[in-house]
Order: sequence, then structure tokens, then C-alpha cells
Amino acid sequence: VQLRGEAYFEAVRDGVRPFEVEGGDVLATVLGTAFEVSAYDTADAVLVRVRSGRVRVAAGGDTLELTAGQHARYDK
Repeated sequence: VQLRGEAYFEAVRDGVRPFEVEGGDVLATVLGTAFEVSAYDTADAVLVRVRSGRVRVAAGGDTLELTAGQHARYDK
């Protein structure tokens, strides 16, 4: 999914067809979770918040895994 704006997702992990959300320079890959992504064209940053489960976030050559209650902010 390519996202401009903000959205909430609940997705189950699928090893064959991973669910990915691309918001600008940030790629969030579902590892079985509920999460939201805020990626407005006019904003200075992209924000990924994890409500449950895990999400892998890649941006600017770095990758990290977030768990429930964590968030990542990527400044454009």
C-alpha cells in the first residue's frame, strides 16, 4: 500500500505475500500486528505507531523492529 495521509491497519503475517505500507521514504512491513502510519506530504516527518504485535520499519538505510507501545519517527 502506498500511503499519503494517515491510516490504521490490522493485518496477519503472510510469509509469501508480506503486507507493506510505504509512506514517503518509510517502508513498514507487517509481522502480525495492529499499527498506524502517518505520512502526510506536507508533514516534516513520517510516524509509525504499533498498537499490538510487531512491525519492521525501514528508512534512510536503517531497519528496526517495533513492538506494542513503541513508535518510530523519520524526519524527512
